[in-house]
Amino acid sequence: MKKTLVLDSNNLIYRIYFMNKARGTDVNTLLVFLRCVRSYVDLVGGVDELIAVWDSRLCRGEPNFRRTSTAAEYKGNRDRTGLEEAHALDEQIQLAIESLGGFNMFPRRMEADDVIAWLAHTKKDREMTIVTVDKDMYQLINKNISVYSPIKKVMINDTNFQSQTGCSKQDFLHVKALTGDKSDNIPGVPRVGEKTAMKIIEKGIEQSLSVEHMEIYEKNLELMDLSHGYNVHDHEVSCYEEQYEENSNSHPDKKKFKQICIHNAVYAISNDLDSFFSHFEPTEHRVPNVVNLISQLNISK
Repeated sequence: MKKTLVLDSNNLIYRIYFMNKARGTDVNTLLVFLRCVRSYVDLVGGVDELIAVWDSRLCRGEPNFRRTSTAAEYKGNRDRTGLEEAHALDEQIQLAIESLGGFNMFPRRMEADDVIAWLAHTKKDREMTIVTVDKDMYQLINKNISVYSPIKKVMINDTNFQSQTGCSKQDFLHVKALTGDKSDNIPGVPRVGEKTAMKIIEKGIEQSLSVEHMEIYEKNLELMDLSHGYNVHDHEVSCYEEQYEENSNSHPDKKKFKQICIHNAVYAISNDLDSFFSHFEPTEHRVPNVVNLISQLNISK
């Protein structure tokens, strides 16, 4: 089965930037980004398709339905300090992804989450790993789709879903809709935490909530359900389809990649180019990792 690695790129950029700030370091963002991507590729044993998804909207000036449907300002609690600095190398990172044989995708009016959801829902003939710390992505998990959390350093999949999230896949989205999402500034039903949410679901949501609270739950469900968002605005899906068709047969360009690395002073990679590039070989050409093989075969001393 074809293997696809999907990066929540803005998410990764922010972690690199704020990690540097917290440590008082000034590490090259492109270098760290590329090393992270290499580690994720190795983690899943190589990939056939690398897709970096970004929040930068192609259609500016037209807010999506989430920004016009919430009583509180959607994502209004996010710290915007330093964002311009954090994104200073976005274009160079995107060029590097393309020269590695991957490609970049962008929402039209929606968000990276919606592009990733569309990929998960439509590209069902492959094994897909999504790299993000965004728990909203957990709703996309199934037998072929896993989410890797680089902060927890854990792969959440069909097998360990309940132990990692505290609820079943069937209940996950309903728990989110009842409790809200602080990271996106979406209020939940008043005085409902995860334990109370599970009791409400067990008893029956319609039977447990007042009319007012039912409205909050239903609105949150609409905002959070990633199978809904990309279908709201005209031309959103066709925009994703066009991007995928135009870029899905991209090929690596080692010479261009080296030029990008040298231009951005990423000499740690450009001076050992063949070794770095070998990690991005398609799975059928990839040299097996002995450690991974031993692990898969469960061979021990």
